[in-house]
Amino acid sequence: MFVSILTLLVGLVFGARQVEGLDRGLVAVKTSGGVFLSWRLFGNDPSTVAFNLYRDGSKIATVAAGTATN
Repeated sequence: MFVSILTLLVGLVFGARQVEGLDRGLVAVKTSGGVFLSWRLFGNDPSTVAFNLYRDGSKIATVAAGTATN
């Protein structure tokens, strides 16, 4: 019982959320219709985050906030 309470208190003091140190993790897969792109949305990204996609230095798309990350 003491160990359970101690574990709970430590979680409250040091933050209960455990996360890994990952990058965006872009994945590109060639398909019959072109190239499928997908990437990570971080748990601490703001709800207004948007992404600009570039190919060979030219912007090809903007993915608006709140849409899928692919």
